[in-house]
Amino acid sequence: MSGLIRYSIDGVFFSDYSIRVSKSSGLIDPLKQKDRFSRSFQDSPGIYTDTRKSTVGERVIELECFVVADTPADLHSKLSAVTGLFQKSGYLRLMVEIGNI
Repeated sequence: MSGLIRYSIDGVFFSDYSIRVSKSSGLIDPLKQKDRFSRSFQDSPGIYTDTRKSTVGERVIELECFVVADTPADLHSKLSAVTGLFQKSGYLRLMVEIGNI
């Protein structure tokens, strides 16, 4: 394994726009368990807790990135293209490929 890491959003690789990731968090952290549903009944002692199914919370991923550009116009062009990726409606898919690519 060469240690190469490639990031993409909806199939568009960060490297296509000379974007480099300097730091990331939340990619491999364990997900936190959500609080289980519980209910207290007025006519019964104690609390009923639903133990049938465990659910997890959302994953928060943060990437610190920078763009490598030759000219101010090149920087503007790359940033405009990348900003366009995030202005689509719906969900985006972040893919992280690690190893020999």
